[in-house]
Amino acid sequence: MVVAPTTRVVVVTGASSGIGLVTARELARRGDHVVLIGRDPNRLAWAAETVRDSGVVVRPPTVLRADFAVLDQVRAVAARLRSMYDRIDVLINNAGLLAPGNVTTVDGHELTMQVNYLAAFLLTHLLMERLPPGARVIMTTSALARLGRLDPVTLRDNRWHFSRWGAYCSSKQAVTLFTREAAARWREHGVVPTCLHPGAVRTGFARGSAFRLAMGLPGFVTPEEGADTLVWLATDDAGLATPGAYYVRRQQRIPPRRARDPQLAAQLWESSLTAVGLA
Repeated sequence: MVVAPTTRVVVVTGASSGIGLVTARELARRGDHVVLIGRDPNRLAWAAETVRDSGVVVRPPTVLRADFAVLDQVRAVAARLRSMYDRIDVLINNAGLLAPGNVTTVDGHELTMQVNYLAAFLLTHLLMERLPPGARVIMTTSALARLGRLDPVTLRDNRWHFSRWGAYCSSKQAVTLFTREAAARWREHGVVPTCLHPGAVRTGFARGSAFRLAMGLPGFVTPEEGADTLVWLATDDAGLATPGAYYVRRQQRIPPRRARDPQLAAQLWESSLTAVGLA
């Protein structure tokens, strides 16, 4: 697909709802060509209509379906993107979930870890040839990464019993570690990875959990508020200033201790390459 050199190509995963949809909508309104990636075709169609109806959109969004619980679908959507675009200026890895229990994917990984981290790790690697110097790779993480007990070899939370929230915290710990390690390894390529904590957002996330019931309490933010830092990192020059940085409310913060451990990050990188078939 031919896109004008002055129009940025922005890929947003988890774009059919929540902060992913708000981010796609805002970037499209600013003139970017946005690619929406999600799992549910009906929700994706609705999201694309929402983006088109949000104001003056220079180019209608592209919609691509992929279920990140299946790594072959990640590979397929990466191939589609490579065939459609000669460059991707911003890759926003936002897809995520809280699994209902201890679910193992067809690829043999714990579901939350695969969808929240491994799929993004694989997608980013497969799109590297389309990320020019100065391209932004933005990862949605969480302050809950501080509670993770990530085993960098097994790619699981290492509590003696399975905890769905423990798995979530460890997956976000992995996301933050990946961001920092990618910044170091890809420095010569010129790609700028960053990550952010969007806050506790009122969305359809965590259906069926006590967290979902608490969303009406003070301290939770709207999807628009949660997406603010994402949009800022995707557009402002500040988003290019510090590769590997972690942001909260547009402010650079120090990640939790285990989420900035260089030895843990290096171990995780090598295990992840093997886990997704790149080693």
